[in-house]
Amino acid sequence: LIASNKSVKEIADFIQVEALTPGLRRLLHELNVPLRVFSACFGWDAQSLSAVETLFAELRPGVNKWRELLELIDETARRDGIKAADILFRQEIQSIREAGMSSHEKYDQIHQTLYQWRYPALSGMKRRVLLTLDKLKLDDKIKIRAAENFENGEIKVEFKFTTQEELKKYVEQLQGVSGSESMAALIKFFK
Repeated sequence: LIASNKSVKEIADFIQVEALTPGLRRLLHELNVPLRVFSACFGWDAQSLSAVETLFAELRPGVNKWRELLELIDETARRDGIKAADILFRQEIQSIREAGMSSHEKYDQIHQTLYQWRYPALSGMKRRVLLTLDKLKLDDKIKIRAAENFENGEIKVEFKFTTQEELKKYVEQLQGVSGSESMAALIKFFK
């Protein structure tokens, strides 16, 4: 009987599941998290597995959020040559976990923190873009959007209106900021 490469990998992954803590295996089963999502933590030490179990038992995120956090943790740990537990035990993460927020809010804060650690240059650029957008002082109904990872030079302006007066107001606002230093800086970010 000849097994495909995919079958061999699946069998190897199932064998590695045995190395996970019983609590983590139970949590993965309860939340119906597919094997491919948590395979990032195969090879992690016991302390890291315990730390991620505690975090996810507290947050109880959906499958996509599991994947996002595990990838950020694993990629950062590999890049920095440290254990996943070293990341999860950082004071910034512990402070978020101890804050009186909902699990959804904690997830968002932890994700943002991990993202900044994993992609510091990209995070810095996004922060500068947000500050530049604030300087434009546009109406809340005017949205300026661009590619999240700065991969193309396009900037999209969106707004909704129900009257001709609203349309005129938004167009005048955009015309007023079109020649500003802030708009020039924004365009420069995406070139």
